[in-house]
Amino acid sequence: MDINPANPGTQCKDPNNCFTFDDNCTVFRCLRMGTSCPSMQIFKGKITLKSKTFSNELKNPASEAYKNLTNEIITTIVPTVQSTLNDNSFNITIGGFQNGSVVVNILIFLNLNSSVTFTSLLEAISEATKKIDSQSTVNITGAISTTTAAPTQTEGIPAENTGFKVAVIVLGVVLGVALLVIIAVTVAMILTKKRTGRYLFDTSNILQKFSYHNI
Repeated sequence: MDINPANPGTQCKDPNNCFTFDDNCTVFRCLRMGTSCPSMQIFKGKITLKSKTFSNELKNPASEAYKNLTNEIITTIVPTVQSTLNDNSFNITIGGFQNGSVVVNILIFLNLNSSVTFTSLLEAISEATKKIDSQSTVNITGAISTTTAAPTQTEGIPAENTGFKVAVIVLGVVLGVALLVIIAVTVAMILTKKRTGRYLFDTSNILQKFSYHNI
């Protein structure tokens, strides 16, 4: 990859190095596919073609070997996987080739609303790649994370009842005040008992009156 087209050949960058980034969106930008990521799920993949032999020509995107292998991979894998997954949004981009036998670094794309699971995606690509090399292996790194605005209210859950909240608070205040009054009266009666020898209120009279009226 020439990062200075105005002076070709002086500043070359190996696109395979882009695949060392963990964030798949960073890989996308590193490959100079765009300044910002598309609104799609992006996976980073590695296909190992064990029956093929790496050559220096596969380092050069302008070489016939590079073009032919790229074309074979895309025309074999893309339509096969689209058919298997029943999802026409599936697509791949070849990022580069590396030695060992031939390692193919790819970016994989799916629509954000695609219902395809990670497992079914891996299985579909693995099966399609067998058409190119029966000994091939495929590894995929998960998709970029996407965020959506949180809903203001969850469906099926009623809005918070503010009237009930206020009633609970008022009841709490009233009970609190009543408790303080009881404590104050009790303390006053105890102090009166200590000073005068009898309670502030004659509880025996109160009990007699209560019994008289209720018996």
